[in-house]
Amino acid sequence: MDTEEVLDALRTAAAALGVEAYLVGGFVRDRLLGRGISKDIDALVVGDGAVELLARVARGFGWSRPQQFERFGTVQIRGDDFVVEAVRARRERYNPDSRKPDVEPGTLEEDIWRRDFTVNALAQDFQGRVLDLTGRGVDDLLAGVLRTPLDPADTFDEDPLRMFRGARFVAQLHFRLAPGVVEAMRAQAHLARPPKISVERIRDELARLLTSPHPRDGVQVLHDGGLLTESLPEVEAMIGVEQSGWHCYDVYDHTLHALDRTPTDDLITRLAVLLHDVGKPPTHAVAEDGRHTFHDHPHVPSSTGTTPTETRRCGGSSAPPARSARSSSTSPAPTPSHPRTRGSRRSTSSPSGWSGSTGAARSRVPRRRSTGRRSCASAAAAPAPGWAGCRRR
Repeated sequence: MDTEEVLDALRTAAAALGVEAYLVGGFVRDRLLGRGISKDIDALVVGDGAVELLARVARGFGWSRPQQFERFGTVQIRGDDFVVEAVRARRERYNPDSRKPDVEPGTLEEDIWRRDFTVNALAQDFQGRVLDLTGRGVDDLLAGVLRTPLDPADTFDEDPLRMFRGARFVAQLHFRLAPGVVEAMRAQAHLARPPKISVERIRDELARLLTSPHPRDGVQVLHDGGLLTESLPEVEAMIGVEQSGWHCYDVYDHTLHALDRTPTDDLITRLAVLLHDVGKPPTHAVAEDGRHTFHDHPHVPSSTGTTPTETRRCGGSSAPPARSARSSSTSPAPTPSHPRTRGSRRSTSSPSGWSGSTGAARSRVPRRRSTGRRSCASAAAAPAPGWAGCRRR
């Protein structure tokens, strides 16, 4: 069974039931970008009829009955590796202390304008015509731009998880953020933590970002938007920590360049690469000859352990992330192979952004901002089938 068969079944069922329905979201975006045909299909139904629509499709294919999520007005069917979800057009009102919205039935326009980015707010009918109700979605898709339909401050205040989604889409699509989006992220970054967002939802977005084709760009958005401190402070601490010898990058850029060179679909390896040097910032010192040293840094994470929350944050028990050694009240003990008294001085971080040694003679190492590539190039999309009927209203 292919995707066109499922779309034909949706079209036929909608016509028979008299249901106003559209394809929406990432399915439409990726279809227009020519990124391959997904087996995850999202449909938007105006008014009632979502359950009946998917029930008829499921019966036709011999799939299980629809599963309903009444609180959010969604219904889902699964079969032959397809996941088809239909949602009733809605408007939402968020409680300031939670990302769980109060949902009410809404119009097509109200539903479209409440979405995260204009490229995800495009709708397509079953005849292939594209509806660009924001008036910017098609242009942004062609230009490779992530822009919020409403003011970004309002969009992120309603649901701060959208900030993580923005970073993930940069990593997935190699798009760039529209002007004002990063500034809004920084202003709202303090909301990107429980109880406003669950650790499980943050974990899922980070996992998707890390398994995307351009994880370095996504992590950089997290940093620029103030979200890296909230979600991965161990990685934020790497910025500006210089290295000697064959290294040509600081610890942060070294890590992100390595991250980009690992297999895309291997979350365990990418987590290992992302966290492999988290012990370097707290063990950073400068030797008498000027070398940057990190004695015992491989042992720092294992000496502090992890908490259940930190384990869930980055993918479950199969890949627990290292806890930042900055939160430990004790330092790793000296070992015979790495004596700290032989030509090196222990460094500590100060709020001024300098790394200095303890004791009478203090060696201060400026933590510079590295100049590696920080933004993604625009990804212009070639027109794909279905564009000819594109219209705005």
